[in-house]
This record gives sequence, C-alpha cells and structure tokens, in this order.
Amino acid sequence: MTDAGTRIEIPGGLFSVDSFGIWALQPPVKTPLPDSFLKHSSSEIVLAVRGLRAFVSTSGTVDDAPAFERAVDRYFDGQWAGRRSVEYWRVGSLRGATGFFDEAMREAVIREWLVTDGRHLADIATFATYLQWNEVLADCEAIVRSVRFDSG
Repeated sequence: MTDAGTRIEIPGGLFSVDSFGIWALQPPVKTPLPDSFLKHSSSEIVLAVRGLRAFVSTSGTVDDAPAFERAVDRYFDGQWAGRRSVEYWRVGSLRGATGFFDEAMREAVIREWLVTDGRHLADIATFATYLQWNEVLADCEAIVRSVRFDSG
C-alpha cells in the first residue's frame, strides 16, 4: 500500500475514495447499473463502485449495528449463488460489511463491500482468483475504508 493520494470523486456525487496513487477512475461504460469502475495500476483488477441514496436504518445513524446487519443480510440474499460469509467492521465514522462469495464464480472469489455513514451506502465489488487476492486484497480494503460521503 502506498501513501495517501488524491481523492477520486465517484460519479453521482455521493462519495469519494482515496486513490493511494494506485487506483484510477475508468472512462464511463454503459451498464444497466449505475456503476463506476476503478482500476488497480499493477494488477489491473477493476472495482465496480456505486453509491446508493436510500439506506434503511431505524435510527439513521451508524451506531445502529443491528439495523445495518439486517439490511446487509437482505441485500446479500440472492446477490450471488452459493455459500457466503460476512464480516462486519467499524472504522471511525464508518460501518461496513465485507461479503465473501467463494462459490459464485468458477475459479474466482467475489468480494463485495458495503459501507455506510448511517445515511448513505457505498457498494464496492470485484472478483479475483485466490492468487490475485494475495496481491490486491490490502489495496481493496484500504480504498473501501477510505470512503468519504458527501454531506448532502
């Protein structure tokens, strides 16, 4: 992991992430979902990123862990085929969940991160082989934890 770099504003205006000097926003691609894409400089792994305005929380704050965990379970239900495991975490003012799906794709593992400040939700996902994850996991986790939501 390199030192902090410039902020990358994710199209849609909901949040930004730190580039760490190794992630670059890719030109827009027409997709059915409002995804943007960040490319890792050395591995060329691409993260699909999007902000979701609606987030269901009973309190509207990041402190409502049970509501966040219920929302994550509902979101991940049916997202990917096969087994999943979820790790919940908290860093500063952010609460997050990391979904690990090792049966959804042949010879690859999907990781999907959901990050919230209690009002907004960022969804960041990609897939890689086990060997590729050895190279990029720390960089992916760093960019996920660098999410900064717009105050709007």
